[in-house]
Amino acid sequence: MKNINKTNGFFNLQEEINRLFEEVSGRRKSTCFLSEYGWFPPTDIYEIDDSYIVVSEIPGVSSKDMSIDIAENILTIKGKRNRPDDSGETRQRLERHFGSFERSFSLPAIINSGEAKASFNNGLLRISIPKAEEIKPKRISIVNVE
Repeated sequence: MKNINKTNGFFNLQEEINRLFEEVSGRRKSTCFLSEYGWFPPTDIYEIDDSYIVVSEIPGVSSKDMSIDIAENILTIKGKRNRPDDSGETRQRLERHFGSFERSFSLPAIINSGEAKASFNNGLLRISIPKAEEIKPKRISIVNVE
């Protein structure tokens, strides 16, 4: 069983509350988030006319160390940031996070997952998931009847 230091637990809670307030107020820009399960990259999801766009910040991770799956309208991004070989070095400060991550997002029910595309450039993973034809906006022409 893990020992819990009540004083440290309080300060960790206070740090987490401060971090949340700073992020909500826009005073702090986080490069990644931490949870009890490890780190996970910040992600934006937005909708355009014909698709949903997902953008994740994943610097330092190779595309070969990532996977993207869509199953039952759940998008899952998995990956691993490997720790560089630092043998012989004495760490003075360590702020970057390493290891595995996994993010899952619920998508709208009507998507065309078979046509999804992903690109990775300069640490940004961009996934485009087309909407299914039946929910795309349609223009209806008006016919004059005489």
